[in-house]
Amino acid sequence: MQLLTKLGNFFKRATEGLQNMATLTVDQQYETLVDRFERERLNEANKLRNQYPAGWFKMTTRSGEELRHWCPDCKTLSQGKVAKHCGSRKCEPRPEGWRRAFLPKTNPVIFA
Repeated sequence: MQLLTKLGNFFKRATEGLQNMATLTVDQQYETLVDRFERERLNEANKLRNQYPAGWFKMTTRSGEELRHWCPDCKTLSQGKVAKHCGSRKCEPRPEGWRRAFLPKTNPVIFA
């Protein structure tokens, strides 16, 4: 049932876009493209935020395990006793004691 609904919506969107583009002026077509690119940019930002959630992680490096903090909003990977991120407006203390045992463990990710 969901597949048929998605397929129907796809065909509606495809034919709708072709009909509308023929009747729009150049300025309106430009605005439509800008809106579409902005939506795609926001979708990519949401994907990144969901793929790498914020918080403290145990990262394995050549020298062993280190605790690091990732913030998807300002895209900073910090380490130390306090993670300062988002222009030093937010400070999060590093977990100590038994709470360290429950942190997720990740391998380092190199961003291009």
